[in-house]
Amino acid sequence: MVGGEVKILRGYELRLIRCTVSLPLSDPPLDESQPGTHPHDSLIKSLLSSIEAGNYLEALASEATNLILGEYEFDPVDSAERVYSELLNKVESFVLNDSSDEIDKARRSFLVMCLAIAAAFWFTCCNLTG
Repeated sequence: MVGGEVKILRGYELRLIRCTVSLPLSDPPLDESQPGTHPHDSLIKSLLSSIEAGNYLEALASEATNLILGEYEFDPVDSAERVYSELLNKVESFVLNDSSDEIDKARRSFLVMCLAIAAAFWFTCCNLTG
């Protein structure tokens, strides 16, 4: 990876780590220090802003989720194993099969990680903390 690309991804990682160990901010900081030229940068920044603000459901209903999962609708009669298997297939396809290079794969992986963290936080809010 090019040095500038690594720096951008590290900045995203630090923002995500920061919001996982502290309370949501009422006014999250804007990360305009690194412009980001990759097509997924705007999706990543949007997800990070939602997570930092504690808007986990907004993150889960985002364009990034639609990009990764497509128009998939969960059928309540499906078994948990089938749903998990389909989710895993969609995520693997998004990250591995659709990537054009290592930089693209890293950003796609980061998008999935952001959605996973938003889902975990949303679950925690709904079921544990209210």
